[in-house]
Amino acid sequence: METILEIATQLRKRAETIAPELYLDTDLGGMCVMCSIVLGHILKSLDFDCKIVEGTYKIDYHCWVVFDKFIIDITATQFPEFKNTPITILPSGHHSYNREREIPFHKNLSGYIDYLSCQYFYSIEGMCHEKKVLSKLRRGIGHERHKNKRSTASK
Repeated sequence: METILEIATQLRKRAETIAPELYLDTDLGGMCVMCSIVLGHILKSLDFDCKIVEGTYKIDYHCWVVFDKFIIDITATQFPEFKNTPITILPSGHHSYNREREIPFHKNLSGYIDYLSCQYFYSIEGMCHEKKVLSKLRRGIGHERHKNKRSTASK
């Protein structure tokens, strides 16, 4: 879990620097889909058996990652009770998190085209701004293996 916490912390810091570009606050409200997909994608590529989940937190639409019976939420600071908890880790059956469905993994981040009809995910392949944001979120986070995959893909 220590590795996951380290990756989640790095991703959280990167997301906080990108939020103003999207006219969002550093509490990361409105970034749960992007952050969860990037976190899940990184963890999956490092062979962690995790799931990206969408549903509701209390009554608000929300997205998070589930790993080994735990909810990992790096954008929970948008909710008052987690305002001072940058990385929230809770048991997966937590009463306020209502799971509706899993978001399937794709081979790469550009595969998430209009999956959730989310305004920041409207068409990642066709809109360079969202692609740039996803690239910035992922850059430098995770294992050396990602760098090798990117250099192989660009050849």
